[in-house]
Amino acid sequence: MTRLSLKYRFFLQNLLLFLIPLTIPLVILGGFSIMISENYLKDYINKSNRNLVAQTQQNLGLVVNSLTQIALLLDTDNGLSAFFDTYFNSENLAYSDVRTQNLIAGFLSSVALAKPEINSIYVYYPNSHGYFYVTHEGRMAIGEYRDRQWFTSYRSHVDAGGNWTELRRVPRFADLSNPVPVISLYRILQDGAGLVVLNLDPRALESIWQGLSVLPGQEILVLSREGQLLFGNTPKP
Repeated sequence: MTRLSLKYRFFLQNLLLFLIPLTIPLVILGGFSIMISENYLKDYINKSNRNLVAQTQQNLGLVVNSLTQIALLLDTDNGLSAFFDTYFNSENLAYSDVRTQNLIAGFLSSVALAKPEINSIYVYYPNSHGYFYVTHEGRMAIGEYRDRQWFTSYRSHVDAGGNWTELRRVPRFADLSNPVPVISLYRILQDGAGLVVLNLDPRALESIWQGLSVLPGQEILVLSREGQLLFGNTPKP
């Protein structure tokens, strides 16, 4: 029994002496392999995230640029500013003003129709009647229109100027009990002379994610400058 124990111990000692030199390189190589794999995976995920953000930003930019184009046109064309001054402050328009109104309405409506994400466009210049322009509906009185929240937001931001974005709920037609969500992009015109509001449909914006390679469980969230969640690529982000 003792001889078997000695042989067993001798066998284990030699086995350990044989395995240890083999095990150490394997452990080192295994550790390096794990580190390399982790770094490669991190780089791949980071690259995928950067590409995804870039594509999302590009797709959103195509929609947001519509607001920039309209604001730039209103800021640089003095004739348009003069027209809106007449349009909002006169009850009866001359024939030439009606023609100009039709041209502007056609331009703004074409911008809205060209992009299904655009719900509506508002144009406002301060006036004594409280009028503003709505695509597809024409001149409307703020106090009588179903959506007045935008004007409250405008008055709270007009002194600061610039741009801001809000997620709002706006009644559809005369049904005040069933408001729909809209993402409103505000742009105060040069020298605070007026305002352009681009109202976007969050559901239509879901088309932005089409064709993008999203990893399982990966969420894309779009927030306003103030940190308000606007929309994302999941039903309930």
